[in-house]
Amino acid sequence: MKSRNVSFGLAVGIALAALVFAGTREAAAQTAGDKAIRGAVGMTCGFLELPGNIHDTSVKDGAVKGWTLGFMKGIAMMPLRTLVGVYEFVTFPIAAPDNFAPVLNPGTPFGYWNSSMREQSLAVNPPPPVMTTQQPGVNAPPSAVTAQPYTEEKQ
Repeated sequence: MKSRNVSFGLAVGIALAALVFAGTREAAAQTAGDKAIRGAVGMTCGFLELPGNIHDTSVKDGAVKGWTLGFMKGIAMMPLRTLVGVYEFVTFPIAAPDNFAPVLNPGTPFGYWNSSMREQSLAVNPPPPVMTTQQPGVNAPPSAVTAQPYTEEKQ
């Protein structure tokens, strides 16, 4: 019983350390340590493929496809992410694939929500511009309304 608690504590500790150091360094140079962390995250967080794929598909193709196609893709990717995590964790000292590159893209399930994905989603679905009139305080005809960033005017 005691060895089981120690094993569980060790697994939780590894998972927490992996989560803390996971980051999303897909674009940066990869090391053996990065591969080991990716593997630990993949083994413990494969379940995040479900919401990640729903989010990713929704951003790219719309909400309906996100909740249908993204859901199915997430279900299919969960065991795959876990198995690839085991592979990456066991083979972390070996530089295969080339230069410790991630086997899956994104390298960790957290990559679905990193800053580059947010930038990509903003490029696909930009926020609406703030509508202002050319002469503040005057009711201008619709043809005079232009999209301009909001700035405070000093009077």
